[in-house]
Amino acid sequence: MQTAAVMEIIHALVGLVRSPWVTVAIQVSSRLMFVWGYTRYWPECQADWSLILMTISWSIAEIPRYLYYTVAQIMPTSDIPYPLFWIRYSLFIVLYPSGISGECLQVWAFYRDARQQSDALHYATYLVALLYVVGGPYMVGNMWSNRKKEFKKRATAGAAKAK
Repeated sequence: MQTAAVMEIIHALVGLVRSPWVTVAIQVSSRLMFVWGYTRYWPECQADWSLILMTISWSIAEIPRYLYYTVAQIMPTSDIPYPLFWIRYSLFIVLYPSGISGECLQVWAFYRDARQQSDALHYATYLVALLYVVGGPYMVGNMWSNRKKEFKKRATAGAAKAK
């Protein structure tokens, strides 16, 4: 399923969805890196409890997201039930830290074995950890910005409807 998410990047690039393609590409590529680069080939990552934390966080995040997208195809976004709207734009507050923690702990599970395998794997793991130090706050900040913008847009649409 994560591999199929590459279509989300293409959809953003061609304008089928209004998501910024760079942000989508960062999220999808990081997930693919874990699925294909770490978890698939490293038994240490498969056996570590962080795999459960990571995949549950990813899965729970997608449920309201795709439900929201589906409902938005049926009705105007200003008419989407508030609880669905709220959870779509608020659940990341819990799930981004848990997902990123699971991913970082997967890197650590890999690192414990990689340092015995080769210097290249050892240093590549440092690079991935550095990318998370920079990319994690960017992605969380992007979600906060999206949340603020969508809440403001909904409030404006609600005020206009009331008139």
